[in-house]
Amino acid sequence: MNDSITISVPVYNEEENLEDIVKESVKVMTGIPDKEFEILIINDGSTDKTKEIAERLCKEDRRIRLVNHNKNLGFAEAQKSCLKNAKKAWVFLMPADGQVDIREISEFLLYIENSDLILGIPHIRNDNFFRVLMSRFYYFIVHLLFGLNFKNYSICLMIRKSLFDKIKINSNSPVALTELLVKALLIGAKVSEVNIIHLPRKKGYSKSFKSYFSIPYILYDLFRLYRFYIVEKNYKNNRNKSKVMFLRNG
Repeated sequence: MNDSITISVPVYNEEENLEDIVKESVKVMTGIPDKEFEILIINDGSTDKTKEIAERLCKEDRRIRLVNHNKNLGFAEAQKSCLKNAKKAWVFLMPADGQVDIREISEFLLYIENSDLILGIPHIRNDNFFRVLMSRFYYFIVHLLFGLNFKNYSICLMIRKSLFDKIKINSNSPVALTELLVKALLIGAKVSEVNIIHLPRKKGYSKSFKSYFSIPYILYDLFRLYRFYIVEKNYKNNRNKSKVMFLRNG
């Protein structure tokens, strides 16, 4: 089985964190026996020295790749770019703020044989009160609409590249990973959870304030995803009913 891994990191103005995260990722992955890997940096139109640092890191190590967005497209687009541009069999999507330790990947690796998508779920989210409150409200709404019991799954995840390639993500807001999860479940993907530690940010500043301006887009993307979900559920239910009737009459 090909268990090669892309460590994919979306970055926007993370000049204080990027080099430490990338070098630690290389160190940890090099220490895992017989595991082919690459580090993929998605620079989402940074205006600080992030691009220059990433370019230097790529020159120092051929296992590091860089994809640049000419302008800031937002976190959801950066995450989608992380998944789309990965070249290995698995993609480990992690933040660039240093709040997830790359060593957590060892826990994810325990589940890859029997999973298609592995969600990193933190016990405690180390963010400001308002962000935590907004996050809880969002996941409550998602639970009501889609019956999902997963919480805080947007921090980091690991997915088979072959699964991602089967899914079209239309959301341009933070709903993107919810859409990925919902559509993965609809096509029968095996989803696992891993408990992770969410660390406080030590360097740089949070860009989460931008998500507050995305609320109208979040609502629109949730509505669009829910409409798709209902259509797919009805189609599956009707198909199952047809199979039952065929067996009874056969």
